[in-house]
Amino acid sequence: MASAVINALGHHMARVDTVQLIAHPGHGIRAGGSLSDIDFEALIDGLTRLKFDAQIDAVMTGYIGQSSQISTLAKHLSELHQHRPDISIMVDPAIGDHGRLYVDDAIAEGIEKKLIPLAHVITPNAYEFSRLTGLSSLNGTEVHDKAKHLLDIYPHLKGMAITGCIESDMVRDFWIDRHDMISHEAPRLAHNTRGMAGGGDLFAAVMMGRHLSGADWRHAFDDAARLSRQIINSADMSGTIDIDLKMVTDGLKKVLNR
Repeated sequence: MASAVINALGHHMARVDTVQLIAHPGHGIRAGGSLSDIDFEALIDGLTRLKFDAQIDAVMTGYIGQSSQISTLAKHLSELHQHRPDISIMVDPAIGDHGRLYVDDAIAEGIEKKLIPLAHVITPNAYEFSRLTGLSSLNGTEVHDKAKHLLDIYPHLKGMAITGCIESDMVRDFWIDRHDMISHEAPRLAHNTRGMAGGGDLFAAVMMGRHLSGADWRHAFDDAARLSRQIINSADMSGTIDIDLKMVTDGLKKVLNR
């Protein structure tokens, strides 16, 4: 998903997969397997040996297949940031949704303890934010207070986008930084009322793509909330339970060329 979105927005991605799955784990099954630690470390090391690091403007992390991969990734991000302090790092926790984890506890804890402290921006969904903060309900005031607490804990963190907060018949996405909170509100989907598998991946990739195009994080959030909602609504109305990549790229080209 991320590479298709980034490419559609006019940028090139140096993609490193941690796992190959038949479908998004939000569908309720995990059919596939993880990249071995040896191969994963070789891919990460290859970025440096081929001097790709000097050409990278931003890094985003997503679904991780094994907890052992987190330490490798955290070490690389730390070294990359040390040599490139201007680089942007986004961490999409990608650990679960709808009240359940779809990774093991070691992965969830590793992302929280080793990757989020390195991030400039995080993009948790409502469930992931609840797990990070202990919140059971996500109204605007509580989200704001808990987000501010996370910003105090993690000095590198510039802000966070919290997606898919359901309030009655509406869904709200929040952007919270050290100065402000804004939100984007939309009706719940007509068919997939709990949301669509891959919606968070789409949102995070659009937000990163718009940031790479020059938008600050707040405006990148605005664009991601608007563009991803349009694509998700189109997918929902077509009767599908998933977000087709062609639908994503066609949708982005359509809305961006208006």
